[in-house]
Amino acid sequence: MTADKKKKETKDRQLKVRLTENEFAKLKKAADADGVTLANYARRQLALDTLKRSPVGRMTYRKYTPVDPDLLRQISRLGNNLNQIARRVNQNDFDTSLDLLKTLLTIERRLKRVQDAHQIS
Repeated sequence: MTADKKKKETKDRQLKVRLTENEFAKLKKAADADGVTLANYARRQLALDTLKRSPVGRMTYRKYTPVDPDLLRQISRLGNNLNQIARRVNQNDFDTSLDLLKTLLTIERRLKRVQDAHQIS
């Protein structure tokens, strides 16, 4: 990685916007609901969340849907469990196929509980 990529880009440009009290209150409420500062919320909304360059150089936009952080943590833990299982399978570390099946069924049950808790279909 070059020194230029390591250097943190400073935010030295300002954009001043006038809002009505109602508009400001709505933005503040949305930022609070997302758990971010008003500036970060506005910056994210202005950028339409993520700018991504397409192969031909035109700008395309990718919109992300807000997700419950607890859900992300739980899914991440399940993903880590699957990676550990894959490593053990590749090392022939399970005593029997039945042990592997039991472990996979346990993860499936946990995933079902996460889906139910977060009302995911």
